[in-house]
Amino acid sequence: MEFIENSILIEKEVINDSIDNNSSWLSIIYNSLQALEGVASLSDLYDEVYKLISVKYTEKLTNKDIKATIRGVLQRYCSGSTSYNNRLDLFENVDTGCWALKKDK
Repeated sequence: MEFIENSILIEKEVINDSIDNNSSWLSIIYNSLQALEGVASLSDLYDEVYKLISVKYTEKLTNKDIKATIRGVLQRYCSGSTSYNNRLDLFENVDTGCWALKKDK
């Protein structure tokens, strides 16, 4: 049930941010973390995101600093970050350089 609720929230947010809701950075990063079973080091997350965009979203490869984009999205959607955008709280920084999908408490 949690997965469905989070997916619905992400879908609503992404629709607001992008015409093609699957190609937003938020959606790509969220799906990449899901593929890594919900928790990953930044290094592993970078690799997973690169793998996904290299196959499905090649237009994202023109981004000059993909790693900074990934970190920025993680921080903007993490209530524990000073960069939190006060919208969706989807990620948590569980350790230095390690991020996870937020679990409802």
